[in-house]
Amino acid sequence: MGSFWGPVTKANLERVGPFTDAVAGTDGEDTDVNALVTAGNNRIILGPGSILTAALTLSAAGGGYLWSPAHPEAINLGAWPITVTGSGWHLEGFEINGSASVGILITTGAGPISIARVSSTGNTTHGIQGNGTVNDVSITDCKLFSNTVDGLKIGASHNAWRVVGNFIWDNGGWGINDLSDSVIEGSNRLDSNSSGAISGTSPNTDGASKLT
Repeated sequence: MGSFWGPVTKANLERVGPFTDAVAGTDGEDTDVNALVTAGNNRIILGPGSILTAALTLSAAGGGYLWSPAHPEAINLGAWPITVTGSGWHLEGFEINGSASVGILITTGAGPISIARVSSTGNTTHGIQGNGTVNDVSITDCKLFSNTVDGLKIGASHNAWRVVGNFIWDNGGWGINDLSDSVIEGSNRLDSNSSGAISGTSPNTDGASKLT
């Protein structure tokens, strides 16, 4: 966390004041992220103990965030998927592990969306999936591994996706399955994905990916 933040407590995290609606998981309080979202909280800081109790849909227009300053694996939200249908959301600093479907689904109506420092692992379909028509998505510094199908699947109707600096490995399908052929990607490491590293002809304008 660093000296600026101090201990991970509700009081310290609430120092961001009016930019936050709720703090989850600290001091043994408010651990249920689903309940906080249902109550209308869109800007949520995730502390230790944060958990999903069911599949979560982020649908608020104008967006919000689920954000943790911790190492992603330190905030394991569990095995429930997150679906983003609202625009303007930012997801950062947590893990989804073992969902019975996709880890994170971004679908029609969403965008711009940013996902950073998220681990999506061991899910029964994809780590992250774009479905329908979703434009303006950034995925950076994420770990997508050991998913049954693709690490990242990008739908055919998507534009202006940027996929940079991710570690994507040991997935049962493609590392990056890009059906749109319009995604800027680079500086990713893609290892040991069963179908191959990348499917598609994305323009690589941000540095070469390491393919092994």
